[in-house]
Amino acid sequence: MEKVVKQMAAFALGTIQCDGSGSLLDKFRVVQADSLSLIQGGLTAGSTTSESSCEAVRLSCNILVERLKPIKNKLQEEIGSIKWENLILQAYMQAVNISASSYFVRSKNSMKKYINYGAAVSEVEIDLLTRETRFLQTDIIYDCGQSLNPAVDLGQFIMLPNMEKFR
Repeated sequence: MEKVVKQMAAFALGTIQCDGSGSLLDKFRVVQADSLSLIQGGLTAGSTTSESSCEAVRLSCNILVERLKPIKNKLQEEIGSIKWENLILQAYMQAVNISASSYFVRSKNSMKKYINYGAAVSEVEIDLLTRETRFLQTDIIYDCGQSLNPAVDLGQFIMLPNMEKFR
């Protein structure tokens, strides 16, 4: 989930479009939430934790974008181009709050609309005499709509390196 949350932050804050910022992924650090840093953590059920975390990050980033845009526009008028690091430094120097928080929990009605589809097929050889079972191939297909990063989605399913334990 950490990678997805970082990608959402980079995507949302990337709308500011600073010069030479390229990927903002290396500018963020995601820390695990606990009851000391996040009093209302929300639910972690129904496979919605990543989506809820990303939506909370997106909402927070939208707040930051609104605070940073006027500074960026002013600096662009004065010096022509602005880098991400300079924008953040200027915001800090002007005492602009560069911290934002948001809380997002899906409503019960939206949970009914949370539709995803999945299918799994395994090709298995079974020796009828010895009862030895060998998994030859497993294909998993999962579709939950638009992906933020298909590589991360693929990585969610590469977590069962030893299929033999399911015999």
